[in-house]
Amino acid sequence: MSTDKLKQETAPHRVILVGVGPGDPEYLTVRAVREIAAADVVAGFATVLAVVEQLIIGQGMVLTYRNQEEQLAELARMHTAGKHCVVCCYGDLKLFRTRVDCAC
Repeated sequence: MSTDKLKQETAPHRVILVGVGPGDPEYLTVRAVREIAAADVVAGFATVLAVVEQLIIGQGMVLTYRNQEEQLAELARMHTAGKHCVVCCYGDLKLFRTRVDCAC
């Protein structure tokens, strides 16, 4: 599937949160795979990105506990500039969403 086709089938006007637990790419939903592959930027902690690294076509953005606020602010700027942004995370998406909402 071409990148243009992927972008047509994804949600370009929102930052997409993707849960990648329990840590095996075989358990990702079809939608998660599509969003990650079509994203201009995929952000997440290194251990989380390792699960989906083979799907990332665009830029990867590694978050750490020390830089997550600055990196999410940068992600928000990229999103505002029209980039399709995805944040991958383990655990409770509602908890992580609060951080992303604050940044974006």
